[in-house]
Amino acid sequence: MRTQQQAEEKLRETQYPKAELEETALVHATFLHENDKLWGLEKTILDITKANYLVLGAVLLVGNSSFLTETYGEVRAIILGVAAILVLSLGASVMVTFHHKYLEVQHKRVKVLQKALWRRRPLEWVEDKLDAEGLSKEFGKANELTMLEFVKYNYSMKHINLLPILIALAVAGLLYQLPEKSVEATPAVAPTTKSHEQG
Repeated sequence: MRTQQQAEEKLRETQYPKAELEETALVHATFLHENDKLWGLEKTILDITKANYLVLGAVLLVGNSSFLTETYGEVRAIILGVAAILVLSLGASVMVTFHHKYLEVQHKRVKVLQKALWRRRPLEWVEDKLDAEGLSKEFGKANELTMLEFVKYNYSMKHINLLPILIALAVAGLLYQLPEKSVEATPAVAPTTKSHEQG
């Protein structure tokens, strides 16, 4: 297997002929396929985010129900709701980060194919360019995500998917601090009867 440096040298030294129509059609078909995968990744990220916020709404709704508070108690119901949102939102954030890592590399592949299509480059140039960009290694790295990498990863959708945790904690704090409604016993007032004297 050749190195990235060898691929870069070949790109610099080789004069590639213009691709034939059949080869251009094949590059075009590959570009469309890879571009569809790119849009699919973006859609998946949005779907995960939407599902995360739907779960937040559902947990807040169920957590406020009298059945749950009567079954587990108010404090325990709040803790269970926050814990559920914590786990699900953290999972959603990890998933969108993982998908975005792959999306970034996929975007580079699509750009190479797009350039090949515009300039009518042959498939050999596409393979050499992908190797020169080191995309094979990048795709390998995109298939794994360490905890440290997740913490350092700067991506807006990662932070957006962590927001439900803050919302849940804020709501839990408000609910916990609300004064308990005490029903005071009001003394019963005896009905007054008026006696009419007959004159």
